[in-house]
Amino acid sequence: MGQYDVRPYKSGDETQIIELLHKVFNGWPKFNPGCSRLEHWRWKYIDNPVNVGVTTCVSVNDGKIVGCMHDFQGQYHLFREGIIAGKGADLAVHPKHRRQGLYSRMVDILNESRVKNRVELTTFISDNPIVIERTKRRGSILLSPATTMVKINDIDLHLKHNHVENPWIKKLGMSLLKTLNKPKQRVIKRSPDLRLEEKTSFGNEVDEYYNHVKTEYDFISVKYRDFLNWRYCDNRGGNYRPVQAWQSGELVGYIVSRIVNETQGYPVGYIYEFQFIPGYLDVANSLLRETLDHLDSKSVNMIIAWALRGQSIIKIFNEAGF
Repeated sequence: MGQYDVRPYKSGDETQIIELLHKVFNGWPKFNPGCSRLEHWRWKYIDNPVNVGVTTCVSVNDGKIVGCMHDFQGQYHLFREGIIAGKGADLAVHPKHRRQGLYSRMVDILNESRVKNRVELTTFISDNPIVIERTKRRGSILLSPATTMVKINDIDLHLKHNHVENPWIKKLGMSLLKTLNKPKQRVIKRSPDLRLEEKTSFGNEVDEYYNHVKTEYDFISVKYRDFLNWRYCDNRGGNYRPVQAWQSGELVGYIVSRIVNETQGYPVGYIYEFQFIPGYLDVANSLLRETLDHLDSKSVNMIIAWALRGQSIIKIFNEAGF
């Protein structure tokens, strides 16, 4: 196979990177972003306002890109200190070029750039046991696993659109879980001056919100206006629905959801952001209820959300039927 040149991304690599992602993942991205794949890739890995240093590296063999790895960067607040963290994303190696040590060499390039540019933390989400074990062997500390929460309204409809083996066993298991997790929502009185607004962009109010709440946490992802507008209000990234909660003229929380047609005729809802001032449970319940009602009105049968295991927010989702 010859020698491999593992190096940082340079302008002009985009076309081959996208071709590789499309082949390895059997389609990339897994949704229609409303723009070309090239525009989506540029939005995701070039235009992120938080980016510092190298965010993409490639493995080249005989002039052809056969491997790529990306760093999706964001701002965090860790023990009252602001930091930048990277998150591995869209790792792909062509099947014919695996077991050549390309993963480790690409990780080394990204890590070298992270150290140089003070990217002080790395996060990643994966359910691949090989990737998880390999990450542990490299000396990484897994601080907290993520929890995936799912709400399914009609189990029969879900099984009909998602072909599975032994569907009756799946239905029995899902029905049992749904019964065990039957919503037991607390009665929380909503503040009379609380109002919810669907938005198309974020303003200065979200910066003020994060400056207020970040000191309440030992670890929090801090998403200021520029980042949120890039992440959720740029059509190249997809079609998202932000809803803000206001009380006494101040932003007290927000939620961001999205509908993706992964399977034809079976839209799936996702909740990407769910933020509220600690202790404002009426805000949390109102935001989540409004979003669930909206997704129901769009005939969404399954809704997915995530949280770090042990977070108190999980209880709020459980009470809503997740």
